[in-house]
Amino acid sequence: MQDGFLDFLGSRAEVSAEALARVRQLVEGSADPIGRIAYSYGLLSPNCIEEILERQRGQAARFGEIAIEMGLLTNEQLEALLMIQELRRVFAVTESLVLCGAADPRDILRHTATFIHEAAERATIGAEPA
Repeated sequence: MQDGFLDFLGSRAEVSAEALARVRQLVEGSADPIGRIAYSYGLLSPNCIEEILERQRGQAARFGEIAIEMGLLTNEQLEALLMIQELRRVFAVTESLVLCGAADPRDILRHTATFIHEAAERATIGAEPA
């Protein structure tokens, strides 16, 4: 969703290609891990996270898939966590554009709201893998 948001801004917002490229570099790989988000909401303990990570080392499975297999998260909880992760990525782009002076805060907030609304209409928020 983050790249989709940057593309969206490139086509609709008055943000330079240079600013978008700089922000892309700043926020690349900045997503909070699902385990950290789950912990912050009290869904997983540090011990559970460590168990999941230990199992993940021996598998090619994703963190959330393992947590579900272990009965530590439900499908619905994982979907919500993925949505939160993607929204945080979008907001990281928004924050970066405002803080580097590349976008007016009101304008970028309006574009952010439009993007999220359109993504929800397409039912794609949180559908991307973590």
